[in-house]
Amino acid sequence: MRRGLWGIGLGLALALAVGVAASADEEQAFVAELLIDEKGDGTAPLQGPRGMAVDHHGNLFVGGMFSHNVFRIAPDGSVSVVIRQAGDGAGNKLVQPRGLAVDEQGNLFVAGEKSGNVFKVTPEGEIDLIYPSVHSARVRIERPVHVGTDDEGRVYVASQSTNNVIRISQDKRVEVLIDLRGDRNGNKLRRPNALHVSGDGTIHVVGARTNNAFRRTPDGTITQLVDRLGPGDGYGLSFPNGIAPDAAGNTWVVGNNSANVLKVSPAGEVTLAAGPTLKGRALAACSAVVVGDDGTVYFTRVGPRSLWKIDAAGTVTPIIDVAGVGKGLRLQSARGLVMGPDGALYVAGYGSHNVFRITPAPAPAAAEAG
Repeated sequence: MRRGLWGIGLGLALALAVGVAASADEEQAFVAELLIDEKGDGTAPLQGPRGMAVDHHGNLFVGGMFSHNVFRIAPDGSVSVVIRQAGDGAGNKLVQPRGLAVDEQGNLFVAGEKSGNVFKVTPEGEIDLIYPSVHSARVRIERPVHVGTDDEGRVYVASQSTNNVIRISQDKRVEVLIDLRGDRNGNKLRRPNALHVSGDGTIHVVGARTNNAFRRTPDGTITQLVDRLGPGDGYGLSFPNGIAPDAAGNTWVVGNNSANVLKVSPAGEVTLAAGPTLKGRALAACSAVVVGDDGTVYFTRVGPRSLWKIDAAGTVTPIIDVAGVGKGLRLQSARGLVMGPDGALYVAGYGSHNVFRITPAPAPAAAEAG
């Protein structure tokens, strides 16, 4: 692990007119569209959205942690409930769904943090309990909070209280991929709080209590990528809450308590990509991170400036302000962030009980020659 400091540029100006935010030089503006609020689908409420997933058709799935349900929002905007607190209807309830993921076939996987289980929901609406099962007696999870899938249809689950990440095969067999022992070289994993799964089965996971992040490759090699010291120079990592690799081999880690974004290069150099202050003023905790196909990094903060981006030059720009998503609309405690197949961003307001779709604003029409 090598440490360094990456130069930070900040685009500061925000245009707060009805859900549009822009950088100071007007290079790009974004529009926020409300998709769902606390009313849910009109028959069931949405409370405490955090976990989200998007399938290849553009269907967005949103879990309500405190309404104990999951909604599907279709590309045409229609909203429906796909699983409720009753779970599979056979006595296996769903309580506080937090981790959501979809596979290549469109199956949805939902982890109930408080119920300690994982469900599969098919595109046809069939619900199946995949953990626990007759094959999982020797592997325990408690408070599963994040879920991912690989290209073979296997399901990965990060469990906070048992300090492990498990993999569930299609026949429901379970194996532990990483546990409290971390890399088994003295670097432990406590409270895995974010998980990213690549198609080949490579996983990236953070330890919120150990203030570190690991990568596990398909051959079983486990490497600690960053620890509590971060890049050094006083910019540490505290209570990491999100992790995402990019196509160039970099890994991006966001710190909740340290309110920063760190970049780990393929060579292991750790640099500060976004800091905890702006013009001497403290910024809010960082909560989630995703990376676009073009390498642009997007991350959320739980405070007033909720969604930010880091471009290829390292410039850090706020995109959406808490009050800039339209008259009468609020985005509070942005803790969920995913990207759709078309590059659209979806941000969940954990405190405002709503979800917004964030897209680039249409280019202004060219003036006709007179």
